[in-house]
Amino acid sequence: MKSWDLRHLLSRTGWGPDTAAASVPEHAVPELLTPEPLTPDLLVIVEEGTARLLTLEPNASRADGHAVTAPDPRRLLRHLSHHDQGRDEEQRAHEESEFHTIVAEALAETQGHIVLAGHGAGHSNAAHRLGEDLRHRYPQVAGRVVRTIAADISALSENQLRALGRKALTT
Repeated sequence: MKSWDLRHLLSRTGWGPDTAAASVPEHAVPELLTPEPLTPDLLVIVEEGTARLLTLEPNASRADGHAVTAPDPRRLLRHLSHHDQGRDEEQRAHEESEFHTIVAEALAETQGHIVLAGHGAGHSNAAHRLGEDLRHRYPQVAGRVVRTIAADISALSENQLRALGRKALTT
């Protein structure tokens, strides 16, 4: 192709020495110039008062994740008296709600798919309780949760947990 042909072709599509950038037709701008930001998928390992957010990228390192903790993760500030169990349950629910808010805010800053992982089954699984709370209070984050899984978290390495999260995304 001669240079004259190329100039003629570009001027027909709106690109030329006499056209200003603002007058370029919108259809002439390729979509590849505005890529979507890369947002990694996440594995959220939820334990009582702590959540670890790990990216599920194949070449992820330990530095690719971060931890989110509750304001009082070891519950040291709780009262030791147990004569009023109703108030104790109410206080525990409030603490968990605060923790879920912190985790939801951290997840709202991301855009990828989410896999929740925790110990146990049913309501004893902290990831299950987080997932339920996200569905009720943070539906935009809950919509990205692909699966909630149970695993023996303390027996698995970080790489094994990431592999488990990747498998959960594909199945």
